[in-house]
Amino acid sequence: MQELFNRLSVKTDHISEKVDEMEKHLSSINVNLAVYNERLQEHMRRTEILEELYIDMDKRIRPLENTQMVEKAIRSSVYKSVGLLATIIGAAFGIYRLIALFVQS
Repeated sequence: MQELFNRLSVKTDHISEKVDEMEKHLSSINVNLAVYNERLQEHMRRTEILEELYIDMDKRIRPLENTQMVEKAIRSSVYKSVGLLATIIGAAFGIYRLIALFVQS
């Protein structure tokens, strides 16, 4: 019977050691979680700041982009108008030259 109690005591001691190891491991996990939580909070704070800066920058840049789009559209219209005008003038000059050739003949 004494031998049985000795074996049981050894097993109990072994289980107790394993439980102590698990407690240490869980304790280190809790420390890591606390550190990660702190880092996450800092990351979230910085992200909010960056989002606010982005929104502010977007508000300031949007009118500039709109102005550039209007300028580009005007420039494109002017180029097309000049091209059309040059084509009309060229055609008119060509017709004038043809008429002048027939009149001389």
